[in-house]
Amino acid sequence: TGLLLSALSAQVTIDFPDFIPNGIQMDMYLMTSPATTPELSDGFNQTWDLSTITLQPIGTLAAIPAAGSPYAATYPSANWAWDQTVTGLGTDYTYLDITTTAVNVLARNVPTATNNFTDPEQIMKFPLAYGESFSDTYVDNSGTSLIAWVYAGHGTAITPLGNFTDVVKLESSQGDLLLWNTSPLYPIL
Repeated sequence: TGLLLSALSAQVTIDFPDFIPNGIQMDMYLMTSPATTPELSDGFNQTWDLSTITLQPIGTLAAIPAAGSPYAATYPSANWAWDQTVTGLGTDYTYLDITTTAVNVLARNVPTATNNFTDPEQIMKFPLAYGESFSDTYVDNSGTSLIAWVYAGHGTAITPLGNFTDVVKLESSQGDLLLWNTSPLYPIL
């Protein structure tokens, strides 16, 4: 009689307490090679080797309280903003409404190429477990769109900037791919 044992890894469920935007500041990079993001496998306990991609530093991103940003009066329901400064191009803001149940985008690229959402776009829901999905209908400058997101993978991302463990892979029906660091929760790709 044989006994088969396997190591079990805790499933990472994303939840509101994981989102600690105050004080998060990071450098932003543009992937210059290859031309597109390499294929990243779905599933749990994945290792995504992105160590051979070439990155060029382009600026910084900071999560700040929306009230401390220059366009806060235009977006009174925003409680957070991503302050994105691109070297040589200036600063743009993404205005967010973060609640205990979701992260919603109210505006992007403010003021350079402002895209206002008259019906916000949901980019994260809480809680969200591996294999779950959510969808959202939003209205922006281009009109009404429907987007569906699926929590398609979890694992470690190996990058030229170091290794990120407990990373969640979200994919959208519009072809978007986001890798989220989970502790604290912020997008890394």
